[in-house]
Amino acid sequence: MAIQINVNAGLDAATSSVQASGNVIHVITDLEKGTFDIKDANLKKLVEKVFWKITK
Repeated sequence: MAIQINVNAGLDAATSSVQASGNVIHVITDLEKGTFDIKDANLKKLVEKVFWKITK
């Protein structure tokens, strides 16, 4: 889990910039699936759709 933030502070807002990159990974627990009524089939469909968009 890492997030990198680069801040370039210029003389004013127009000459300043911020860039951020990274990722946060979280495994959905059985407790969370029960709490939010997440079904395995729906979760698998979501992952399939996300990976299909990434690979296109």
